[in-house]
Amino acid sequence: MLRKYRIVLITVALLQLGFLVIQLFQQNYFLDDSAEYLRAADNLIGERMLYCGDTEKAIDPALYTKRLPGYPVFLMLIRFFSTSMVPVIILQMLLSLGSVLLMLKLFSPGKQGNWLLLPLLLLFPAQFIYSNMVMTEILFQFVLMMAAFRLYRYIQTGKIGMLWLYQLLLIVAILIKPVMYLFIVPNVILFIVLYYRSRQRLVLISGLIPVIFVIILGGVNQQRTGYYHISSIQQINLVDYNLYYFLMNRDGEQAARSAKERIHITCDQVKDFKEQSECLTNAATSVFREDLKGYALFHLKGMVRFFVDPGRFDLYNFFGIEKQQGKGFLYHLNQGGLKGAWSYFISQPVLVVIALALIALVNLLRLFGFLAFLFNRSFKPEFRLFLFFLIAFLAFASGPLGASRFMLPLVLLLTGGAAVQYGQWIRN
Repeated sequence: MLRKYRIVLITVALLQLGFLVIQLFQQNYFLDDSAEYLRAADNLIGERMLYCGDTEKAIDPALYTKRLPGYPVFLMLIRFFSTSMVPVIILQMLLSLGSVLLMLKLFSPGKQGNWLLLPLLLLFPAQFIYSNMVMTEILFQFVLMMAAFRLYRYIQTGKIGMLWLYQLLLIVAILIKPVMYLFIVPNVILFIVLYYRSRQRLVLISGLIPVIFVIILGGVNQQRTGYYHISSIQQINLVDYNLYYFLMNRDGEQAARSAKERIHITCDQVKDFKEQSECLTNAATSVFREDLKGYALFHLKGMVRFFVDPGRFDLYNFFGIEKQQGKGFLYHLNQGGLKGAWSYFISQPVLVVIALALIALVNLLRLFGFLAFLFNRSFKPEFRLFLFFLIAFLAFASGPLGASRFMLPLVLLLTGGAAVQYGQWIRN
């Protein structure tokens, strides 16, 4: 079946190798979060505990749960044999190729759609960049693709065993990206729909497995920190990103920085971790409630950017340009609105502007094709409902930080659906 896609696979593999060679020369493997994942992996090996901070300093309870074990365990298994980053990026390259293979098996876009796959794949550089970074995105993408494939196989064959694998993969996804724990809600809704179509109780029971896991995980974290929660990254994102960028967009950078610092100073005075976490959450949500309409619109803009962002930061950071450019696109967007973002955008080198505009255009075409695919009756409605739930959920969860890095785990599902839809339109 994959023979008819050999040109696509060979081209993608060659591009993956090209980015790998570039990375081997420049060795720019890390983002800010990478160090914490590596420390968590080393602490699992040396200290036999999950903790992403320096164990020789005073213990910070937030660092027990800031990084869940999914990606640190992946790194740990590699670091048993080598501390080099080369095995990490080679394995991630293979996972990236594996995700592309799963996409082809899932969607099989046909001869006409096949020609659209290359531009849709090649003009999403984050796929090739994050294969070569010490970050969770490629592993997370592979797990989501595996989960989608298992669910698709169940819908095709009715084999309950596929659902157990799907639920297990969803649990693994939560352990890689803790924000996925909230997906248990649309997942239960999905499995209620599947139950009414199949009338098999095991279908409904399987949908409760991730719910039970999340409840247990919260209890384990409560034993470790004294606070029932899934990950401390929630409070960090809420205050340092969602609130900060919202206030920057509304009131200006100085006001946003002052508000953030004031909240941290107030909450840091509370020594109990539970009370400190609740302090951060309440401080941020109280600001949102005061201007609910304004924040909702701000959040919606981030969701739109989630699908369209061409990945300027990814390209600049990978090729070592970022530090020379100062503040990035997101900063100028929140600081000066669309006018400030446009002024910043057109100030970039001409070739960069053309490349980013082309990538953004392809992202829009991908999104349009996928939205049409959601109404495509050649695929079972249960599978299309799953894709809608998953993609809408992660777009909402990314919120004001919507960017190509956060869309990366979903881009192959969007690409496969869009290729099928455009291919059918061309045939007709």
